[in-house]
Amino acid sequence: MMGRQQYTFLITLTLVIFAYQGAVTARELSCNTIKKKHSCPQGKGYPLHLTFDDGPRPKLTETITEILKRDKVPATFFVMGHKIDSTWISADQKKITKLARTRLRQQLESDLIEKYKKQSNIQFQQQIDQFAQDRKSRANFEQQVKQYMQRYDQQIEGHIRSRKRLDGTDPIKDKRVIRKRKEQLYQIKLRKQRRFALRRKIKQELLKRHQTVIDRVIAARLSKYRSKMVSTAHQARRQLAKMKREGFNIASHLYEHWDHTLKSEEDLSKLLNKTKREASLLTPPPMLRLPYGEGWVNRDEYPHVLAEIGKAGYTHVGWDIDSRDWKTELIKQEGKILSETLKQICERKGGITLFHDVKKNTAKNLRYWIRSMRCAGHQLVDKSLILNTPHTTMLSPALLEKCGAQMSSGILPTVNKLKDGVFKAFKKLRE
Repeated sequence: MMGRQQYTFLITLTLVIFAYQGAVTARELSCNTIKKKHSCPQGKGYPLHLTFDDGPRPKLTETITEILKRDKVPATFFVMGHKIDSTWISADQKKITKLARTRLRQQLESDLIEKYKKQSNIQFQQQIDQFAQDRKSRANFEQQVKQYMQRYDQQIEGHIRSRKRLDGTDPIKDKRVIRKRKEQLYQIKLRKQRRFALRRKIKQELLKRHQTVIDRVIAARLSKYRSKMVSTAHQARRQLAKMKREGFNIASHLYEHWDHTLKSEEDLSKLLNKTKREASLLTPPPMLRLPYGEGWVNRDEYPHVLAEIGKAGYTHVGWDIDSRDWKTELIKQEGKILSETLKQICERKGGITLFHDVKKNTAKNLRYWIRSMRCAGHQLVDKSLILNTPHTTMLSPALLEKCGAQMSSGILPTVNKLKDGVFKAFKKLRE
């Protein structure tokens, strides 16, 4: 006769087996749903390489790396320089205090501008329109933009040729296309320069008005902020060293999360040198991604940005698929980030995929997203995909020289010369 303990054990075991079978069935059902809903035409799967921006953020980045390790997914992390700056660790107290004061001031000033923009959006637009009509300022900006475009004429033309894929069979048509695009770029750049100048003007007025308040806040918060930054830098550097040992790629997202298109060559060079101080933490070959993609997505207007990156010895890495995991509207709609990402994968036939390791929603859902990508038939591959992607290779002077491309001031004038080499290899990889 069966004892009470044996009876209880058998019931528990039966329940565990049923629960496990139910979980497996649910996973299979979910995978089948993903396949049915999000598979690409003809059931094709494409190679993807996952990349994460804006970190490290201790707890969230750690959660994400644990998920990636468990699911055997290679990834590249583009880290912010100010979060891992060795100055926080090696400098004397006076220098650390100065650095903390500067960073805290920048943060408070940025918050003030954003608050003003939200509260006075209509007024802000009216000021821009008024500023644009001012003849004196317009003439000044027109002269600046013309000088810039003349200086970088060859590089701008090279980027236009690469993006329009002009093959040179009809030189007259090519010239017409290039001239039209240059006129468009002139107007785009002029508008952006005016907007930037107005923002600077408004910022100066706002800061003048709120200077006393900002100084008080800095005095109250400085000690705590300094301690936090020192502690974070120590933790972040240890974390990156561990990630490297575990096989993840570490790359640069520059020092600050700024729009670098409006920085001069001299300022950009200084920022890149500041970033290079932490080069020992990066995985070779040193890779870099510009915040917001500014300087890469609009390289026609601002060729000096990629020229400086090339001179500094970095390979710039863009992206093919943007998950937009930072967008509040998408986060609120359950499953929207995943469905939009899977849709882009099919449209663009795979490639470099952009996420952010500083977002709680990403850390929470990443495992499900990875499983869904695999269920849809896609392969999660290593960084070889980055180095074989045309938009990445095209921006890397070292790799271009290996391919035998002719370089001009560190960037490619005619990318169509590469199509027999890198483009064919990349196409084969994605088929």
